[in-house]
Amino acid sequence: MIKPLMASGVDAVSASAVRTSASFLAHLALLWAGAQVAKVQNPLDAKTLFNTWASAAVAMALGMTLILQALHTGQANLVGIFSSLTPILLLPLLWGVYRRRPAWGAWGGAILAVSGAALILQA
Repeated sequence: MIKPLMASGVDAVSASAVRTSASFLAHLALLWAGAQVAKVQNPLDAKTLFNTWASAAVAMALGMTLILQALHTGQANLVGIFSSLTPILLLPLLWGVYRRRPAWGAWGGAILAVSGAALILQA
């Protein structure tokens, strides 16, 4: 659905800004409506606020902008494969940050996913 829009010449940064703004407005509407899911469950400290901001800036803003730019210039099937592998390729980063090795099942699933993507790309 988004590939034809991106192929029509829409700027990736503008599309990402619209997407992010729509998400913010939807969350704000839930908050104003009194939905419990939109309310803060625990007190926020500076570290939590920074981590939330960093996650939003890197993953949602930068990451989605890059995906939209890739859809603008590349093939949708390749963009889908590579963007779906991103969480899998973060396993070593999680290991480094949390100082805990991910479970063997996570590594096995990552190997299967990367191998499957390699097989698809070879065809």
